[in-house]
Amino acid sequence: MPNAAEPRFPTHVAIIVDGNRRWAKQRLMPVSMGHKAGFDRLREITRYAVGDRGVYVLSLYVFSTENFSRDAKEVGYLMDLFANNFRTIADEMNERGCKVLFSGRREGLQQRVLDAMDYMMNLTKDNDKGIVNFCLNYGSHAELTDATRAIAAEVKAVIAEVGATSMKEMGKVMGVASKRLAGRADGKDISAKVKELLA
Repeated sequence: MPNAAEPRFPTHVAIIVDGNRRWAKQRLMPVSMGHKAGFDRLREITRYAVGDRGVYVLSLYVFSTENFSRDAKEVGYLMDLFANNFRTIADEMNERGCKVLFSGRREGLQQRVLDAMDYMMNLTKDNDKGIVNFCLNYGSHAELTDATRAIAAEVKAVIAEVGATSMKEMGKVMGVASKRLAGRADGKDISAKVKELLA
């Protein structure tokens, strides 16, 4: 039985990195300085949470797909920040025995960022003392779109396999796909989107 006097920590902590621009503007500093300060703080949190406090999985939402709509100079600075700092973080995580993972789309990221990501994952792939999961180029809209495309491809395969020839048979297939998608879209029936993708 756990000792009530001992502090307890969750095994998985997720942090949405937000407010770097506000932090910089409040101090009359360039936005880039806010991002740099935020990245430095993230490294401290990673050391503390995974290294010192026994959090097993730390998920860091560092750059959403929607962030690409920001000013090109700001996006470029963030890509530089990722590419230039990921390798250093990887070496530190490797020394601590932590595995580094990435969640999100690779499409749209610069090659030097992808190279740094691959370096981190390859270097730390056999570690098992904790996981640092960077959510990069990740967003709910993109996730839903990807899920819809995957299910549309699955429906196409089922139709090809069973040869759905009538509207009734097609309706059964679409009903299954629609129910599966509804679970991923807050109960909304988006079978019309599947039909569109199947066309």
